[in-house]
Amino acid sequence: MRFYDLSMTIGILQCGSVPADLEPRFGTYGDMMRRMLGPERAYRVYDVQAGAFPAQATDAAAYIVTGSAAGVYDDLPWIPRLFDFLRSARHRAKLVGICFGHQAMAEAFGGSVVKSDKG
Repeated sequence: MRFYDLSMTIGILQCGSVPADLEPRFGTYGDMMRRMLGPERAYRVYDVQAGAFPAQATDAAAYIVTGSAAGVYDDLPWIPRLFDFLRSARHRAKLVGICFGHQAMAEAFGGSVVKSDKG
């Protein structure tokens, strides 16, 4: 019995770049997510830092919000747009956040994320 649908499209909201010295070995965050979830699914990667977002929340059945060197509290033009997209996708697609991604989801859905005073 499967608890997931292999035919579903997964959107990867790529929020950052892997450090240049690590990318040849590990690939992009999108590559890592595809390896982790397996090749039998359909994926679509959106480079949200560059302004690439799904046209609508239902373009994929689920979205993974990746890590980023940015903080959700940083004044970057793509971050509020990401929050808006996440709010539009809530209850319309499955959402998973990894590191920066889960912080973005918390902020978008009414939580508060602050920079640690320890760095």
